[in-house]
Amino acid sequence: MATTRGKLILALSKKKTKKEEAPVSRNFEKDTCLPVLSDIAVEHHSNSSTESDSELCQLQDESSWSGGTVPLDQDLDSLTTESPDIRISSWLENSHAQPITVLVSKHKCKVDKLCVFLGECDNVPGDENTCVPKRRRSQHERSQFNIRKYKLLSPCKGSCAKKCSTLFDDVRREAIRQEFWSRDFAGRREFMKGTIHKTAIRRKRKGEAKKSCNLLYQLPGCSGAKLTVCKVFYMATLGMKTDGFITEYTKWCRSDPLSSPEEKRGKFSKSDKSEEDKIKRHIYSFNPQVSHYNINHAPNRKYLDPQLSIRYMWKEYLACPDTSHVSYSVYQKIFHSLNIGFSRPSQDECDTCSFYDAHVHETNIDETQCDLCTSAKQHLENAKLARDHYSNDRDNPSSAGHIVMAADMQKIIMLPKMSLKSQFFVSRLTVFNETFCDLKGHNDICILWHEAVTGRCASDVASAFYKITCLLSSFTSFTFWSDNCCAQNKNWTLISAMWLAVNKEGGPDMVEIKYLEKGHTFMRPDSVHGLIGAKMKKMDLHDWNDFECLVHNSAKQVRPVSLSHTDMFTFSDLHQKSYPSLPKLGQLKVIQLRRGSRKLFFKYKHGSDFQETQFLPKKIQQANVDEIFPSCLCTPRGINKHKKTQITKQLLPHMSPRKARFWSTMPVCDDPDLCLGRDPNEIKSNLN
Repeated sequence: MATTRGKLILALSKKKTKKEEAPVSRNFEKDTCLPVLSDIAVEHHSNSSTESDSELCQLQDESSWSGGTVPLDQDLDSLTTESPDIRISSWLENSHAQPITVLVSKHKCKVDKLCVFLGECDNVPGDENTCVPKRRRSQHERSQFNIRKYKLLSPCKGSCAKKCSTLFDDVRREAIRQEFWSRDFAGRREFMKGTIHKTAIRRKRKGEAKKSCNLLYQLPGCSGAKLTVCKVFYMATLGMKTDGFITEYTKWCRSDPLSSPEEKRGKFSKSDKSEEDKIKRHIYSFNPQVSHYNINHAPNRKYLDPQLSIRYMWKEYLACPDTSHVSYSVYQKIFHSLNIGFSRPSQDECDTCSFYDAHVHETNIDETQCDLCTSAKQHLENAKLARDHYSNDRDNPSSAGHIVMAADMQKIIMLPKMSLKSQFFVSRLTVFNETFCDLKGHNDICILWHEAVTGRCASDVASAFYKITCLLSSFTSFTFWSDNCCAQNKNWTLISAMWLAVNKEGGPDMVEIKYLEKGHTFMRPDSVHGLIGAKMKKMDLHDWNDFECLVHNSAKQVRPVSLSHTDMFTFSDLHQKSYPSLPKLGQLKVIQLRRGSRKLFFKYKHGSDFQETQFLPKKIQQANVDEIFPSCLCTPRGINKHKKTQITKQLLPHMSPRKARFWSTMPVCDDPDLCLGRDPNEIKSNLN
């Protein structure tokens, strides 16, 4: 019979805590994520062959091997360093695997699991993707495990004053040991309670440690009478190498001698979390803010006003009704667990706030008469009002068919990203990510495209907004929170595109865009961008598929959607510039477009009433929307020829052929490189 050649790898992992224990995997093809691959030797035998094939797996010290035999069906938790040589006699019932001898060197730490991974072996039963979770042992299994673990030890020497070896033979000692370890925790306590007694100290010696009593050890004889033995004989009979069990028992007797000796493991009652939830709600009532510019390296850090303190907040909590008294240390511990600080980063200040803080007006001029002071105060009031409306839309439930989202474009991303110095001297592909986050936390969609598809002019951003209304067609009305970037989110091209989307057949009934105050525009997409940026620092990105996977794995609720040139529409500015009642877009806070209406509804202040105006020419108002709806791009934009040549020559040799195919098939164009200059279409849209 030919020798079965299977690759045997043993992974020894140190004993972990209960929370860190992972299930034993039976995936025999993937041999990754092995904790330790050292001090292991393998011999693979054949029943019909006298010779054996041996393989050494990272052998460090061959002189440390020793012998022993344990069958495979033995409980894995019993495989410790006390039995370093393991002979696997059979894999499972009805298995025809060849016998394998595994020699494991002595290890200082206990072995918690013995994971056997077999490759190129067809006689291993079970599904290769099966994952066997750890099962809680029954009382019988625990008793059998203890009987195997705590073996009978050698008795005390013949010089013992009590002559214990003459009172009990090995048969009786073995019966006592098995009877003791076959009991549960409470039964073992009762056994020790009946065999260990406290006696008064008869004589005290000088220099001896202070003792309150002596311990008298007894064991039941064959007739049932209890015979006095020494401590060494008592421990050896029960298989105890140390007196830890006895020490723990005496401490329990001193602490609570009248309580019943029941096992309390696994019976811990969870503490009441209601008071902790009240403290957290009280802390969040001070409205901690996230640092907008520190989002890349501290996305979860929040900040409170520096004038506050934990002690002040604790006193305010105690003064609140319906709250029980909690200590300052408890309040402080919960506060720090929320990752909140008091120092405000200086770079979070906007230009208006920075000028206002540095401004010192003349002493003879009243603050109300200073133009800069007045405008700065109005700016802060508008920022607070916009933030309050943003919080209300986030916390209050939405009506049926209505969704509230926050939209923001991530800073420019460059592909490929590699651990090469030469990549910094190569003009790479520009990637765009317009992120739409549901304020309720259910739908986070990243609309992705790159410069080979199109640029990032106003019509391209408007196509991303239109794509969201198509993806979430189950909603009939949309509210978008955005910043005040005129090139992307506050221009007539986007307004015209949303008007076309609303009045198109199958489109939503209403689209509303709300704007935060300039310099105070932190939104939920910034958190998603921070997670994506943190992931990018840890891995290389060779092609578009790598970037899509990174965005998908950045958070559980994030869904990437890649756009092609057929998803990009040639939206344009449709408004009539000669209308005298047209508002200035820079002053608007809310814009709304409704189905069946040719008007623009807007607000100059959050919370005020809507105003309306005509903004379309009469020719557009009388036309059919489906007929004037723009067409998509016929061909992708492509990248600059010189850029593709640089990437192909300097970076593609470091990629696999499968990933290099994305770059070799990319179209080219004569347009300027977006990394070196702005897209002409983008400049034209900004002028409009």
